[in-house]
Amino acid sequence: MLVVASTTLQNLADRLAHQFSGVSLNSPVSTMDADRLVVITDGQDIPGLRGRLDGVTARRRTLISVGLEPKMARLAFEDFEVISVGEIPDSRLWSAVVSALDAAPTPVAMSPIPAVFLSHAVADEERLVGAVHALRRDFGVTVFSCSDSIRSGSQWQDEIQRYLADCDVFVFVASKSANLSVFCAFEAGYAVASGKPVRVIDLDGVGPPSHLSQLHAADVPRLRAVQPWLNTKEILLDTFLSIL
Repeated sequence: MLVVASTTLQNLADRLAHQFSGVSLNSPVSTMDADRLVVITDGQDIPGLRGRLDGVTARRRTLISVGLEPKMARLAFEDFEVISVGEIPDSRLWSAVVSALDAAPTPVAMSPIPAVFLSHAVADEERLVGAVHALRRDFGVTVFSCSDSIRSGSQWQDEIQRYLADCDVFVFVASKSANLSVFCAFEAGYAVASGKPVRVIDLDGVGPPSHLSQLHAADVPRLRAVQPWLNTKEILLDTFLSIL
């Protein structure tokens, strides 16, 4: 057994390889062949995982998804069987991963890759850009963001309305700045009136604006407190993946 894991789960990979007399792959190799390749991921460090897999061939390829929706896992690793252990406490993670080795693959109902309209304040762009880039690069998600999606010389209001009309999911990033933004309020009103699925991410603990207060918000400060070892980009990527 050859085991490869996201950096946030490397200790788990090392322990699993030791338990089953396998190999934990920590760096890229030119060539390696295995009867079974097991990848453990929470959606973080996808480029690093792929880099370590470039020279690997295996007769069976299993991806154990830890808190990552099976659909998103399949988008990142198309040729793997996916086994999901869901969101579970750290105290139960080891036993869940060991059990997953013998579990049947999780049925994955594939749907088109979602087109996401990201409504946010300009002041929050710097915190969001890393996670948005990872969504696009690692999972193939189309993300419209005013900061980099509007073509130079175009009528920006027309472009915004066009993307709003075409998006599959509307994501509002709540913050002090976004909640006071007239433009963000317009985008949210258009999405609600159009019947778009609306998701809310609470970036700094202020909660959603009054016109979206009926919606549950993914609470970034709370997630940071629960997972202090993750940086801002990693926390936000986890949050995006959990709501799409």
